[in-house]
Amino acid sequence: MTQQMFGVIMAGGSGTRLWPQSRASRPKYLLRLKDNKTMLQLTYERLGGVIDAQRILVVTLADQRPEVEKALPFLPLQNIICEPAPRNTAPCIGLAAIIVANRLPHASMAVLPADHLVGDDQRFRDVVRAASELLAEKPEALITIGIPPKRPATGYGYIEKARKYRHLARCGLDCFEVGKFVEKPSKRRASQMLASKSFVWNSGVFFWKATTILAKINALLPRLGKTLEELAEYLDTPQFAHKLALAYDRIEPISIDYGVMQKADTVLVIEADLSWKDIGSWATLEEVWPRDEAGCASNCELVAVDSHNVVAFSDRRLVAVVGLDDIVVVDSDDAVLVCRKDCAEQVRKVPEELKKRGLTELL
Repeated sequence: MTQQMFGVIMAGGSGTRLWPQSRASRPKYLLRLKDNKTMLQLTYERLGGVIDAQRILVVTLADQRPEVEKALPFLPLQNIICEPAPRNTAPCIGLAAIIVANRLPHASMAVLPADHLVGDDQRFRDVVRAASELLAEKPEALITIGIPPKRPATGYGYIEKARKYRHLARCGLDCFEVGKFVEKPSKRRASQMLASKSFVWNSGVFFWKATTILAKINALLPRLGKTLEELAEYLDTPQFAHKLALAYDRIEPISIDYGVMQKADTVLVIEADLSWKDIGSWATLEEVWPRDEAGCASNCELVAVDSHNVVAFSDRRLVAVVGLDDIVVVDSDDAVLVCRKDCAEQVRKVPEELKKRGLTELL
């Protein structure tokens, strides 16, 4: 187990691009898309192999806490940190950091989303250990994991590898200084970056000292930093929940990438092929589930007649398609989704339309 390191799992949001399975009451990270376990459970197990369970925190939304407790019954209740409202990743990480620093002042943090899949858990744990050792020698560093790109994806962020910082003997991987971040590029730009071999996908996984990230927030997001400093004074007191609710009324949403990582110095990226998947849409799951000779992928019994490259999901009954190519079919208790695979990113517009029509029971 790594010493002096806390794991922080960010478990929030609703995952509208995975509607109708993902709902406000059943966010994406609670879906069972692999090994009949929720993505939250898989993330917890991945971290639990390298960080002591008593030092794993889950930051979630207050109304999602019961589902988190149900999914992770062995997680200490005091390790479930509830945000009153969604405010993106910078406030989420800042809140976790003041709690970590309060529990162990010199601790480091491994921060990761609850809704990503990793095929090589052991490799991931090796990277966590290497990052912990790197922080021991360079405590001012902000470290992230970069995934070697497999295709010119336009839905991912990219990180430019600049000068090689060092080879990490523990995991056999290279660590680079970060040149720049590129957010969701055009197809042409993504193809150029892929060809250059100088860019990696941004995994959204971070490592840093709790005090370091708080100092960076203070410097680069001073309003958020001041709010966090005020909140830290009320930790472990009966007034904390009330003060937190008041604070979140005035906190502005901002991502840690835009607010800190893209502006900070001493940012490093460890390049690691972890069979990583950001499940951003139903189409992504064709890379997770086994595919048949017609290129069809499903988690259920699928009958595909004269059909190719179909992605199908159902947790209760058979799905059949005839004469259809390159589509997604998702069957849930009260709704069915059918869309072209190349439109899978647009599924997020369905909840928007449902809200306009007042069909809130389907959100």
